[in-house]
Amino acid sequence: ALQARLAIHADSGEQLSGPSSGSFEGAHDTPGAMLVLDERGRFALALTLGHGAAFWIPNIFLLVARHLGWFPAYRLTNKPHGQGHQPSKSEELWADEPSPALVQAAMIESAIGHWLVFPVAAYLAFPLLTTLGLRPSGPLPTAASLVIELLFYLFCNETMSYWVHRALHHRLLYRSIHKKHHTFARSVGIAAEYTHPIESLFNGILPLFLGPVLFSMGSGWLAALFPRVFDVPGFGGHGTHGMVLVGWVAARTLDTVNSHSGYQFPFAPFNHLPGCGGAEFHDFHHSHNVGNYGAVTYVWDHLCGTDKAYRDWLSEKKAR
Repeated sequence: ALQARLAIHADSGEQLSGPSSGSFEGAHDTPGAMLVLDERGRFALALTLGHGAAFWIPNIFLLVARHLGWFPAYRLTNKPHGQGHQPSKSEELWADEPSPALVQAAMIESAIGHWLVFPVAAYLAFPLLTTLGLRPSGPLPTAASLVIELLFYLFCNETMSYWVHRALHHRLLYRSIHKKHHTFARSVGIAAEYTHPIESLFNGILPLFLGPVLFSMGSGWLAALFPRVFDVPGFGGHGTHGMVLVGWVAARTLDTVNSHSGYQFPFAPFNHLPGCGGAEFHDFHHSHNVGNYGAVTYVWDHLCGTDKAYRDWLSEKKAR
């Protein structure tokens, strides 16, 4: 029976994907493997695991570190103090720590979102994403096109996230929507996705997927205009690769956890990349509740002057 099956495959010209291609296909051809999940299911599983691992692994580390008092040298102390008050080092490090009840609420809500809501949403969104140009299998993009893709994703993410976040601080939207996120006056990693559902959609999911979707829709034009970069076999006109999307979602999740961590770790690359604000940049936003609306970079804040309070604070800090 096996020989007959192989002969049928040979006659029909079917081949397995080569080692240079990335794919969510093929697992169902192996007896006993992925018996239930089709390509759509495997895509949802990969996206869920990438997102979940990037959120929970560093957060477990951060929660243990805070509980045991590790890395005091890297703790951020952005909380403003009253005139004439000179806080002790311990007061600076542990002021405004979130209550255990608040941390527990954020953990429960994040767990439901990651392991119940997100996989269902990814599964349901798969037909739309593939219609818009997502390609779950095939050759991976070249290094040059990958760099351009990621920069485009970042630009789209930053632009939408900055303006939505800034709008959420308007008095008509802050109290009813954004205030939930600022319940954490002292930023901690688990607070990264503790948001109102409307904010989760417009300041989380949509900015995250805007770049990959627009790139997928316009990839045919890019392949025609820049064939040496984009018109590789299986790429031109077929948009964002599913594995690149998983990597992008994981990277952005790691960055937002780092931004909310409350630690300025020297080994965290997001704290040192050109144009990136790092953890201190966003920690100032939580402790002072003003400016610094950018998600990853400070570019829009600098262009619009919404980082002025932060820059003044840095100058004062250096002058001490």
